[in-house]
Amino acid sequence: MPRKRFQDADSPGKWPKPWEAPLWPLRSTAQFDPGQRMPRQSGVNGVITNIGVHAMATQSPELPSVPLFIPSLAGFYENVAQPLSWLILRLFVGGALVIEGWPKIIAPFAQTGFVESIGFYPGWLWSPLLAVMQFFGGMAIAAGLFTRPVALANAVMLAITWWFHYTHPYGDAFLTQAGIDALAAGGQGLFTPEGLQRLANGGGVFLAQVQEKAEFLSAIWTVGVLLFAGHGGGPVSLDRLLRKEF
Repeated sequence: MPRKRFQDADSPGKWPKPWEAPLWPLRSTAQFDPGQRMPRQSGVNGVITNIGVHAMATQSPELPSVPLFIPSLAGFYENVAQPLSWLILRLFVGGALVIEGWPKIIAPFAQTGFVESIGFYPGWLWSPLLAVMQFFGGMAIAAGLFTRPVALANAVMLAITWWFHYTHPYGDAFLTQAGIDALAAGGQGLFTPEGLQRLANGGGVFLAQVQEKAEFLSAIWTVGVLLFAGHGGGPVSLDRLLRKEF
């Protein structure tokens, strides 16, 4: 049985091509008219952003959409706010990986003992691999290049970082009871006011805050990178310029 073609009034019998899909906007605005073979275009720009929309249109009489309280903002959201917010988040997450990875790049074997202590052998291989993945992977995420696989690899690394913080806490205090007594007996002159505040009760409160932030930030970072692993680099990315993604 011959395969059906999508047709419209302008180009009857024309096959849609993946590379004809525009870079903009982020999501489709196509709707399906049951009386036509070709999806009827509507919305701000009246464009179809992905060939997958053609297949979806043949299976459902109407593509789901969420109405806006202020419909006139649709164009701003679709063409400005969504692409730019995606770009800003990607630059932030990728840039943070670059900053964290730079010390590892200049000393690629410094983490050898650490990675072996958590079960990654040989350390001489995993330590520089971690440095490369974090530093150059952060650059790739910031640029939106090969975003999904690079983000997934870094998400695994960051999840392990969270696990390490969770299973290796900083401790309950800096000082023993003898140290607390010595500090109270006249050791205040050895510390700044800020240091004394952090060492109150042996530093337990301060260490608890550090522990919480380490776990919390690692979790947020992991989820942020996973977002790009699932959704890609977005409309303003090198992946989109290449017109092919993982």
